Amino acid sequence: MATELSDLINYEEYLRIKEECAKLDSTNPQVVATSMHNWQLGMPLSQNSTSHLSNRAALRVILSRKSEFNPSRDKPVFYDLGCGIGTLVIYAAHDGWYGTGAEFDEEHFRGALINIDNAVKAGFIDKNYAMVAHGNFFPEGFKVRELNPKIDEFRKYLKSREKISQRIDISTLFGIDLSEVDLFYHFQVESKDNILRFFADYARKGSVLAFVSTMPDKADMPRGIHPAGSFNTLSFYRKG
Repeated sequence: MATELSDLINYEEYLRIKEECAKLDSTNPQVVATSMHNWQLGMPLSQNSTSHLSNRAALRVILSRKSEFNPSRDKPVFYDLGCGIGTLVIYAAHDGWYGTGAEFDEEHFRGALINIDNAVKAGFIDKNYAMVAHGNFFPEGFKVRELNPKIDEFRKYLKSREKISQRIDISTLFGIDLSEVDLFYHFQVESKDNILRFFADYARKGSVLAFVSTMPDKADMPRGIHPAGSFNTLSFYRKG
Protein backbone atom coordinates (compact mmCIF):
# COMPACT_ATOMS: atom_id res chain seq x y z
CA MET A 1 0.00 0.00 0.00
CA ALA A 2 1.21 3.49 -0.77
CA THR A 3 2.95 5.26 2.12
CA GLU A 4 0.61 8.21 1.62
CA LEU A 5 -3.01 7.13 1.13
CA SER A 6 -3.65 10.41 -0.63
CA ASP A 7 -1.26 9.24 -3.40
CA LEU A 8 -3.95 6.73 -4.40
CA ILE A 9 -6.45 9.50 -5.20
CA ASN A 10 -6.17 10.43 -8.84
CA TYR A 11 -7.68 13.90 -9.17
CA GLU A 12 -9.42 13.27 -12.51
CA GLU A 13 -11.00 10.10 -11.17
CA TYR A 14 -11.98 11.96 -8.02
CA LEU A 15 -13.82 14.60 -10.07
CA ARG A 16 -15.62 11.94 -12.11
CA ILE A 17 -16.77 10.06 -9.02
CA LYS A 18 -17.75 13.30 -7.30
CA GLU A 19 -20.09 14.06 -10.21
CA GLU A 20 -21.58 10.56 -9.99
CA CYS A 21 -22.15 10.93 -6.23
CA ALA A 22 -23.79 14.31 -6.78
CA LYS A 23 -26.28 12.73 -9.20
CA LEU A 24 -27.30 10.09 -6.68
CA ASP A 25 -27.65 12.74 -3.97
CA SER A 26 -29.61 15.11 -6.14
CA THR A 27 -33.09 16.26 -5.18
CA ASN A 28 -33.75 17.14 -8.81
CA PRO A 29 -35.87 14.29 -10.29
CA GLN A 30 -34.63 15.04 -13.80
CA VAL A 31 -31.01 14.57 -12.74
CA VAL A 32 -31.79 11.37 -10.82
CA ALA A 33 -33.74 9.95 -13.75
CA THR A 34 -30.74 10.33 -16.04
CA SER A 35 -28.35 8.55 -13.66
CA MET A 36 -27.59 4.86 -13.95
CA HIS A 37 -30.09 3.95 -11.26
CA ASN A 38 -33.40 5.71 -10.79
CA TRP A 39 -33.27 6.13 -7.02
CA GLN A 40 -32.06 8.64 -4.46
CA LEU A 41 -29.95 8.61 -1.35
CA GLY A 42 -31.27 10.71 1.48
CA MET A 43 -34.43 11.43 3.43
CA PRO A 44 -36.41 14.58 4.29
CA LEU A 45 -35.30 14.19 7.93
CA SER A 46 -31.60 14.44 7.16
CA GLN A 47 -28.94 15.41 4.68
CA ASN A 48 -25.76 13.37 4.23
CA SER A 49 -24.08 15.50 6.88
CA THR A 50 -21.67 12.83 8.07
CA SER A 51 -20.20 12.28 4.62
CA HIS A 52 -19.85 15.49 2.63
CA LEU A 53 -19.68 15.14 -1.14
CA SER A 54 -15.92 15.73 -1.39
CA ASN A 55 -15.24 13.11 1.29
CA ARG A 56 -17.56 10.57 -0.32
CA ALA A 57 -15.81 10.98 -3.65
CA ALA A 58 -12.32 10.69 -2.15
CA LEU A 59 -13.30 7.62 -0.15
CA ARG A 60 -14.81 5.97 -3.21
CA VAL A 61 -11.50 6.37 -5.02
CA ILE A 62 -9.84 4.61 -2.07
CA LEU A 63 -12.56 1.94 -2.12
CA SER A 64 -11.82 1.34 -5.80
CA ARG A 65 -8.21 0.47 -4.88
CA LYS A 66 -9.10 -2.90 -3.33
CA SER A 67 -5.85 -4.44 -4.55
CA GLU A 68 -3.94 -2.08 -2.24
CA PHE A 69 -5.48 -3.81 0.78
CA ASN A 70 -4.79 -7.32 2.03
CA PRO A 71 -8.18 -8.42 3.34
CA SER A 72 -8.61 -11.35 5.69
CA ARG A 73 -11.96 -12.20 4.08
CA ASP A 74 -13.11 -12.78 0.48
CA LYS A 75 -13.89 -9.05 0.23
CA PRO A 76 -12.34 -6.14 2.12
CA VAL A 77 -14.39 -4.73 5.01
CA PHE A 78 -15.43 -1.08 5.44
CA TYR A 79 -16.81 0.11 8.79
CA ASP A 80 -18.44 3.53 9.17
CA LEU A 81 -18.25 4.64 12.82
CA GLY A 82 -21.41 6.74 12.90
CA CYS A 83 -22.96 5.92 9.52
CA GLY A 84 -25.86 8.39 9.59
CA ILE A 85 -28.34 7.46 6.86
CA GLY A 86 -26.01 4.80 5.43
CA THR A 87 -24.60 6.61 2.41
CA LEU A 88 -21.02 5.34 2.65
CA VAL A 89 -22.12 1.84 3.67
CA ILE A 90 -24.10 1.67 0.44
CA TYR A 91 -21.23 2.97 -1.68
CA ALA A 92 -18.82 0.47 -0.09
CA ALA A 93 -21.19 -2.41 -0.86
CA HIS A 94 -21.59 -1.16 -4.43
CA ASP A 95 -17.83 -0.89 -4.88
CA GLY A 96 -17.12 -4.49 -3.89
CA TRP A 97 -16.65 -4.33 -0.11
CA TYR A 98 -18.54 -5.54 2.89
CA GLY A 99 -20.18 -2.26 3.85
CA THR A 100 -20.90 -2.03 7.57
CA GLY A 101 -21.90 0.80 9.86
CA ALA A 102 -23.04 1.71 13.35
CA GLU A 103 -25.36 4.62 14.11
CA PHE A 104 -26.07 6.11 17.54
CA ASP A 105 -29.25 7.97 16.59
CA GLU A 106 -32.30 5.76 16.06
CA GLU A 107 -33.97 8.06 13.55
CA HIS A 108 -30.90 8.16 11.32
CA PHE A 109 -30.42 4.40 11.74
CA ARG A 110 -33.95 3.83 10.44
CA GLY A 111 -33.10 6.14 7.56
CA ALA A 112 -30.08 3.97 6.78
CA LEU A 113 -32.30 0.86 6.66
CA ILE A 114 -34.66 2.61 4.24
CA ASN A 115 -31.80 3.76 2.00
CA ILE A 116 -30.23 0.29 1.96
CA ASP A 117 -33.58 -1.26 1.06
CA ASN A 118 -34.04 1.26 -1.77
CA ALA A 119 -30.52 0.57 -3.05
CA VAL A 120 -31.19 -3.18 -3.05
CA LYS A 121 -34.50 -2.74 -4.90
CA ALA A 122 -32.75 -0.56 -7.49
CA GLY A 123 -30.12 -3.23 -8.09
CA PHE A 124 -27.35 -0.91 -6.89
CA ILE A 125 -26.14 -3.28 -4.16
CA ASP A 126 -26.50 -6.87 -2.99
CA LYS A 127 -28.39 -6.98 0.32
CA ASN A 128 -25.79 -9.37 1.78
CA TYR A 129 -23.03 -6.76 1.61
CA ALA A 130 -24.60 -3.76 3.40
CA MET A 131 -25.18 -4.05 7.14
CA VAL A 132 -25.94 -1.42 9.78
CA ALA A 133 -26.55 -1.57 13.51
CA HIS A 134 -28.13 0.81 16.00
CA GLY A 135 -25.85 1.54 18.91
CA ASN A 136 -22.52 2.83 20.20
CA PHE A 137 -19.58 1.53 18.17
CA PHE A 138 -17.19 1.53 21.15
CA PRO A 139 -16.92 -2.06 22.46
CA GLU A 140 -17.75 -2.98 26.05
CA GLY A 141 -14.82 -2.15 28.28
CA PHE A 142 -13.49 0.70 26.15
CA LYS A 143 -12.93 3.78 28.31
CA VAL A 144 -14.35 6.93 26.71
CA ARG A 145 -12.56 10.15 27.62
CA GLU A 146 -14.56 13.36 27.44
CA LEU A 147 -13.35 16.56 25.82
CA ASN A 148 -13.46 20.03 27.30
CA PRO A 149 -17.18 20.93 26.88
CA LYS A 150 -16.21 24.29 25.41
CA ILE A 151 -14.99 22.57 22.23
CA ASP A 152 -17.10 19.39 22.29
CA GLU A 153 -20.21 20.42 20.38
CA PHE A 154 -21.59 16.86 20.24
CA ARG A 155 -21.28 15.67 23.85
CA LYS A 156 -24.67 16.98 25.00
CA TYR A 157 -26.34 15.31 22.00
CA LEU A 158 -24.54 11.99 22.60
CA LYS A 159 -25.27 12.05 26.33
CA SER A 160 -28.99 12.55 25.67
CA ARG A 161 -29.10 9.24 23.77
CA GLU A 162 -26.59 7.24 25.78
CA LYS A 163 -29.11 5.26 27.84
CA ILE A 164 -31.09 4.11 24.80
CA SER A 165 -28.07 3.26 22.68
CA GLN A 166 -26.18 0.14 23.72
CA ARG A 167 -22.59 -0.67 22.83
CA ILE A 168 -22.68 -3.15 19.97
CA ASP A 169 -20.67 -6.24 19.04
CA ILE A 170 -20.36 -6.44 15.24
CA SER A 171 -18.92 -9.96 15.40
CA THR A 172 -22.29 -11.09 16.80
CA LEU A 173 -24.42 -8.87 14.59
CA PHE A 174 -22.52 -9.07 11.30
CA GLY A 175 -20.23 -12.06 11.74
CA ILE A 176 -17.28 -9.70 11.20
CA ASP A 177 -14.70 -9.02 13.88
CA LEU A 178 -13.14 -5.57 14.37
CA SER A 179 -9.78 -7.15 13.59
CA GLU A 180 -11.10 -7.99 10.09
CA VAL A 181 -11.96 -4.40 9.17
CA ASP A 182 -9.68 -3.01 6.46
CA LEU A 183 -10.95 0.60 6.35
CA PHE A 184 -12.59 2.49 9.21
CA TYR A 185 -14.25 5.88 8.71
CA HIS A 186 -15.35 8.49 11.25
CA PHE A 187 -16.84 11.93 10.74
CA GLN A 188 -15.89 13.42 14.08
CA VAL A 189 -18.51 13.48 16.81
CA GLU A 190 -16.18 11.84 19.34
CA SER A 191 -12.82 13.12 20.52
CA LYS A 192 -9.91 12.34 18.25
CA ASP A 193 -8.20 10.72 21.23
CA ASN A 194 -11.07 8.22 21.62
CA ILE A 195 -11.11 7.30 17.94
CA LEU A 196 -7.35 6.86 17.64
CA ARG A 197 -7.19 4.76 20.81
CA PHE A 198 -10.11 2.63 19.59
CA PHE A 199 -8.31 2.14 16.26
CA ALA A 200 -5.03 1.27 18.00
CA ASP A 201 -6.71 -1.19 20.39
CA TYR A 202 -8.97 -3.11 18.00
CA ALA A 203 -7.79 -2.76 14.40
CA ARG A 204 -5.42 -5.25 12.83
CA LYS A 205 -2.00 -4.38 11.48
CA GLY A 206 -2.24 -2.79 8.04
CA SER A 207 -5.76 -1.43 8.45
CA VAL A 208 -6.59 2.21 7.71
CA LEU A 209 -8.62 4.90 9.47
CA ALA A 210 -10.12 7.78 7.47
CA PHE A 211 -10.96 10.61 9.85
CA VAL A 212 -12.77 13.91 9.27
CA SER A 213 -11.95 16.47 11.95
CA THR A 214 -14.75 18.81 13.07
CA MET A 215 -13.37 20.00 16.42
CA PRO A 216 -10.10 21.71 17.44
CA ASP A 217 -9.03 18.93 19.81
CA LYS A 218 -5.58 17.39 19.87
CA ALA A 219 -4.55 13.82 20.61
CA ASP A 220 -1.34 11.96 21.22
CA MET A 221 -0.64 9.38 18.54
CA PRO A 222 -0.99 5.89 20.06
CA ARG A 223 1.90 3.51 19.62
CA GLY A 224 1.78 1.72 16.28
CA ILE A 225 -0.45 4.31 14.57
CA HIS A 226 1.07 6.45 11.82
CA PRO A 227 -0.26 9.37 9.73
CA ALA A 228 -0.77 8.26 6.13
CA GLY A 229 -1.62 11.42 4.23
CA SER A 230 -4.63 13.67 3.78
CA PHE A 231 -7.02 14.82 1.07
CA ASN A 232 -9.34 17.80 1.50
CA THR A 233 -10.69 17.39 5.04
CA LEU A 234 -9.88 13.67 5.24
CA SER A 235 -6.89 12.51 7.28
CA PHE A 236 -5.64 8.95 6.94
CA TYR A 237 -3.97 6.81 9.60
CA ARG A 238 -2.50 3.35 9.31
CA LYS A 239 -1.84 0.74 11.97
CA GLY A 240 1.71 -0.50 11.53
